[in-house]
Amino acid sequence: MKGTTRGGMKKKALIVAGASLALLAIVGAFNFNRLIRLYRVVTLFEPDTIEENFRRSGELFDSRIIPRSPRPFVFNRATAALPESYSFNGTTGSVASFIDRTDTTGLIVARDDTILFEKYYRGNTEQSKALGWSVTKSIVSALFGIAVAEGHISD
Repeated sequence: MKGTTRGGMKKKALIVAGASLALLAIVGAFNFNRLIRLYRVVTLFEPDTIEENFRRSGELFDSRIIPRSPRPFVFNRATAALPESYSFNGTTGSVASFIDRTDTTGLIVARDDTILFEKYYRGNTEQSKALGWSVTKSIVSALFGIAVAEGHISD
């Protein structure tokens, strides 16, 4: 009788395991795109794929295309080089080392209506689309401050 009980328990365990796997497969099939998106978000900052992940951000997150202005502002262009070093809090460092260490993917230096320096790194180009996050917040904050200073937005 012991053999029958063990055999019955094994059979029940296999049935439960099989049913669980089938249920997982069904749930996974109906949520495949969500699971792939979740995986991409969880692995967003993986060192080997971070640059490509950020370029593909429109596939990873909800996004919408904002139509281009019929009369976009065109910046003047100048050709200025970055200095080789910088000083901050009494410490001097290499600009190239800083760009590499901070995983910079693009750098634009602008003054007034002129782009003084523009360069892209880590596979990005002028045409690359990427997440803006904190950069976007900084630009919106600056533009808001300008709008207030120019009287377009009142206190």
